[in-house]
Amino acid sequence: MSDDQRIAQAIDTIYREADLLDRRQWQDWLALYAPDCTYWAPSWIDEDRMSADPMREISLIYYAGREGLEDRVQRITSGRSLASDPLPRTIHAISNARGTISGEDVTIASNWAVDSYDLRNDRVTRLFGRYEHVIRRGVIAAKRIEVMNARLPSIIDIYSI
Repeated sequence: MSDDQRIAQAIDTIYREADLLDRRQWQDWLALYAPDCTYWAPSWIDEDRMSADPMREISLIYYAGREGLEDRVQRITSGRSLASDPLPRTIHAISNARGTISGEDVTIASNWAVDSYDLRNDRVTRLFGRYEHVIRRGVIAAKRIEVMNARLPSIIDIYSI
């Protein structure tokens, strides 16, 4: 497979991930992640710097391994997450996707925006930022989510970023 084909396939993976989140196809979404994946949304330390180490600094979300994502999905689908009941309706939009290859890793950097409709409060919120996905052997080995909003709604979750 050519490098261009590998990059195109990796970009398709991130588009599929967004669609699965919007359609709430949780098990298919989880299947996109490697067992030893990292899923990280660092927080802003100040106006210009984000946290650099999820083990020593605050993060919006951090999971080391798919098990953490599986636990989150289980809480969402079981109704045990009061903050996620009812779930908002979401639309993920991804743009400006560009890829690089290093060995078996395909890294895709992209921009994103997620519109969420909160049924409980009858309001729409928009979060936006940058993604960095590392795709290895057809699955997501790492996802880093930079949230650019200065103010966040009360809920940040796997489906809203």
